[in-house]
Amino acid sequence: MTSISRDKAQVAGSRRALIILTLLVVVGAQVWAQGGRRPRPLPAARYIAFSSNRAGSYDVYLYDMSNSTLVTPPGLNSTSAQDVSPSISSDGRFIAFESDRGGPSTHVYFYDRNLNGGSLVNLPGVNTQQSEEHPSLSGDGSLLAFDSNRTGVHHIYLYDAASKSHPAYEPPGLNATKGEDINPCISLGGTYIVFQSNRAAPGTNNYDVYFYDRSAASPAAVALPNLNSQYFDGYPTISTDGRYICFMSRRAAGGTMAALYLYDRQNPAAPTQLLPSWTAEQVWPSFSRDNRYISFSSTRPGGQGGYDVYLYDCSNNGQITAPTNLNSTRDDSESCGR
Repeated sequence: MTSISRDKAQVAGSRRALIILTLLVVVGAQVWAQGGRRPRPLPAARYIAFSSNRAGSYDVYLYDMSNSTLVTPPGLNSTSAQDVSPSISSDGRFIAFESDRGGPSTHVYFYDRNLNGGSLVNLPGVNTQQSEEHPSLSGDGSLLAFDSNRTGVHHIYLYDAASKSHPAYEPPGLNATKGEDINPCISLGGTYIVFQSNRAAPGTNNYDVYFYDRSAASPAAVALPNLNSQYFDGYPTISTDGRYICFMSRRAAGGTMAALYLYDRQNPAAPTQLLPSWTAEQVWPSFSRDNRYISFSSTRPGGQGGYDVYLYDCSNNGQITAPTNLNSTRDDSESCGR
């Protein structure tokens, strides 16, 4: 392909991405009110939870988009451990995260901002003597997905964080008998789970993205048509209605760079690269609760530190912004937008 043809292809790909994302906002920003006939708008995006080592070790931070301020939840972070991989409920009340404060393994912790002014909550039946990682909360915070190697290999587990009455369990038909199943993202309604797995090539870094529908008559994890590549595909996030999946792939530049791609389950053509002109890595995407933004981290030149958090505005021609007062001169990453 000539350079002119390649440029035309990139422009066409960018236009296609903008059309898809505009539809995502217009269609995805309305859901049917339970028991009613009229659509109601989803709440506007407000919170971004992320991890940063700006204070030395990694801690979890909360950013309020409504007033561009950082919120430090009291009693959430440890002074002697790494606190990372946060997930937040839609209203900003609950935060699940991963920490090695119990050492030597990492475990999942749960924080309630409304309990006694902010407090950790015990989750019986979640943690074991092995590792628990990569938590993901449903929109109301009632369901918690995470992965654990408690059986000797990493599998995905689901926990009822509302009742806390039953141990975490493996959703039927989700995990493979061989390979790792990790990095789950549960949809805001709790119906869908997307995750990455190397079940097709156990023991390798050849991960693919898989989709799981909890409401199906016989639930099973599936590799969606045209989504995966011969390169690493992982860290997926799913839109509120379950239609769109944004994920990180190393298929860009012949496997040498991590970039963001968007996949439409209703029109399952090859995923569209969101930022084809960028030469810096883009990782850890997350949809906001109204589908307007995709938050992610990148090492692009001109940022404040190593990794910085950015917002891709799906309703404004894919405009990229760095949220005011969020980033530091260190690494700011693993964002979860709501």
